[in-house]
Amino acid sequence: MPKIYFSHSYDKLKYENGRLCLSAKLIEAIPVNLQDLSGEFLDYDTEGLFPLPKSGRYILLLFFKRKGNIFSTLRP
Repeated sequence: MPKIYFSHSYDKLKYENGRLCLSAKLIEAIPVNLQDLSGEFLDYDTEGLFPLPKSGRYILLLFFKRKGNIFSTLRP
C-alpha cells in the first residue's frame, strides 16, 4: 500500500500523551476545492507551516488512528 509522508510532526498526528502516531488507516478521500474550505480548517490542516494556494482542486484525506481519533490532510 502507498505511504503518505508528513514533513512536520503536526499536532494532529500526536496522541493526547504527546506520542506521534506512526500509522493510520485511510477511511475517506474527498475531492475538494480549496476556495470552498474555511480559513479555520486550512489553519488546522497546515498549522500555518505549509502555505497553500488560494484555490485549486485537492483531495481531503481522512485517517483513523487508534483510540478513535480522526485527522485529515489535504493533498493536490
